[in-house]
This record gives sequence, C-alpha cells and structure tokens, in this order.
Amino acid sequence: MEHKGTITIRTDRLILRRFTLEDAPAMLRNWVQDPEVTRFLMWPPHNDLFVTQTVLKKWIEGYRASDFYTWAIELKELKEPIGSISAVRIHEDTSCVEIGYCIGKKWWHQGIMTEAFEAVIAYFFQEIGANRIQARHDPRNPHSGDVMKKCGLRYEGTLRQADTNNQGIADLCYYGLLREEYFAPKAKVTYEKRKLDPDTVEQLIELSRLWEAEDCSYGLRANTEEDLMEPLYVALDEGKIIGYIFGKYYIQENKTSYIEIGEKCFSVEELYILPEYRSQGIGQELFRRLEAEVKGDIAYLTLATSTKDHRKILSFYTEMAGMNFHSAFLIKKE
Repeated sequence: MEHKGTITIRTDRLILRRFTLEDAPAMLRNWVQDPEVTRFLMWPPHNDLFVTQTVLKKWIEGYRASDFYTWAIELKELKEPIGSISAVRIHEDTSCVEIGYCIGKKWWHQGIMTEAFEAVIAYFFQEIGANRIQARHDPRNPHSGDVMKKCGLRYEGTLRQADTNNQGIADLCYYGLLREEYFAPKAKVTYEKRKLDPDTVEQLIELSRLWEAEDCSYGLRANTEEDLMEPLYVALDEGKIIGYIFGKYYIQENKTSYIEIGEKCFSVEELYILPEYRSQGIGQELFRRLEAEVKGDIAYLTLATSTKDHRKILSFYTEMAGMNFHSAFLIKKE
C-alpha cells in the first residue's frame, strides 16, 4: 500500500478531515461523553474536557505518520464534528485495513455513517491500494453491522468471546470487502412484487431446478406450478429473475411454547438466490420487502429449514433478517 495519511474527503453532507484541539468541546458534547454511544466500544465515556483534549493531542501527533488515519466527521450544515472514523488496524502483509467508527446518538439512522464509510472505502481502494477492508461489531449492536452491509461488506463469521468492550467479554461479527469485489461490475438488481403469471411461473420453476441440483437441502425437490404461492417478491437483473421469496398465511392450530392457538402467522416457505448473486444483500432485501407487507397482519413470522449448511443459514436469518432461533429437530442414523 502507498500510504498518504488522513487527507480531507468531501461528500454530499460531510467533510472528513483531521481533528484539531478546537474540536474538543464539540467532540465531548456530541458523542464521547455519551454512554449509549460507547456502550459497545473499547474505551469509556469521557468524563471531562481534559480527557478529550488528551486524546486529541495524541491523534494530532499521529498525523505526522503517513499510515495514521483518523477522520473527524463534520456535518457541513452544523460546521462541527459529530463522530469519527478511523483505520484502527492495518495489516501490511495482506494490505488489509480495519475500520472503526462512532457517531453521536442524535445522528443515528440517517445514513451519515454509511456515507462516511463509503467515502473512506473508496479512498483506501482507489488511492492507497488496499486489497481488503474489514470491520467488526458486537452482535448486540446489530445497527453497526447494518452500516457494514450497506457499504458492501460481506458477513464472514462470528468469533465467540474473542475480545472485550465496555460490556465485558464479547463476541465479534466480522465483515469484509475485497478489492476485486469493489471494482467488479455491479449487477443492476431491481425488485418487484409479482403475480404468478406464466412467465414468472416458468422462471421460478427453472430456479427451483437449479436449487435442487445444488443438493444443499435435505429432501428438496424442484417446484411444480402447484407449489408456488403468493405473496411473491422477486429480484431481477435486466428482467431476468435471479432470486425470489414467497410464503403463506396460516392460523396456529396447536399450542406451542411460543405461539398460542389461534394466532395469525406467516410462514416463509422459500427464499432462493442464484449462487453468483449471493452475499450482495439481495436475500436480505427480499426478506425485508416480504416482511414489510405482512407484519401488520400477523403475530409471528416463521420459517423452517432443512438446509445442509445450517450454520450459514441460521447466521443469515438471525444476523441479517433479525429472526430469533427457537428450536431444532436433530436426528442420527444408527
């Protein structure tokens, strides 16, 4: 990598720049003294301005080095920093940069951190020559993972009890993006709600045949027209269906430990994405659209799976779709 240090980067709403000592009051006021902001971080909330000034002096000294990257996230309309984003670890042998970030609670869920992270990713790939960008988060802080996914990073796994933060010993969810993925031509995927018209049925049946050929689920057989159902959402690339999700409403007939008799539910029956389109957030978006349609009418959203790669599938539905794992049926042939 050819390091160039913390340069100023401008986006639509933001200026990413070096910190100065004059930023200390805004930094203290906007995020570093808030225990909610630091809840899953590795440093405690600042209790006074002196602590913030001490940290800033260290960062300002760090700017002397070409491989030191710590940006203030300045909101243009506010003209003061509201958070920070940094290269917290650099692995020269693999040209890998690990990014960490935080932002004041007042500016959560506005796409600001995504905007900042995307700009930093572009800088490291286009200017510094990084081969890999990675980031991690505590699974109890899923919104941080949402930022990573929106920026194109792929979920790669969870390390159990691998580090500590302000909550004690913590698991770590890792996400990564490779240079070749960043520069690869992007599929122009669109999404539609569909009726089971003849063309849609034909494409869905063909996809289910490909799914069967993968031999990735126990007992899976290609669909016939009678197996398909609505509501149905599809993902398309230039008009061709490359993924789909559908399910059905039902009334719970038997009492369980988690659903009462008579509760209205919705079962996700199938979710399939062509292999070459996986790990791009397409399955997550299909799930989100279907869930948005049905959630106002049901008490529970459910699904059952007989996949052979249960770890990967459970990770998708719990980490990315927000579902809770309830039970498993295990067998062993003797």
